[in-house]
Amino acid sequence: MVLTGVAALGLHAVVRPIRPSLALVAVVAGLVGFLAVAAMQALLVVKAVRFEQTFVAVLVCGTGIGLWLALTSANLAATSVAPATHVALGIVSGMAYCLPISLYLTVGQEHPAFYVGSLVGVLGYAGWAIWLSRLV
Repeated sequence: MVLTGVAALGLHAVVRPIRPSLALVAVVAGLVGFLAVAAMQALLVVKAVRFEQTFVAVLVCGTGIGLWLALTSANLAATSVAPATHVALGIVSGMAYCLPISLYLTVGQEHPAFYVGSLVGVLGYAGWAIWLSRLV
């Protein structure tokens, strides 16, 4: 998660000239999400907290990560850096990354939509990140 924060800062430098305020919102949301999830993972590793204690907080932080992914992808659409398919993948994945917390609060964790939304977000984000790694 911390290394993804470095990528977020690099992408921020690319998209900042296009839409500065939107790029700033995206990078702040992403960095807060990345760092908070990394801190919670560290607490889990040292057994300072249990998974159940961090579950909802991780979902909330995922919203920040999803917001970063969707907004950064939307900003990349205005550059020649990203093809339209990858921009669309980033936007859809980012929105899907934001979905689990609202589904958890409305229909619960056991609902199939919770798992489908989570799966789309995670797999789409992974595909987007692999594409980005090939770009640099």
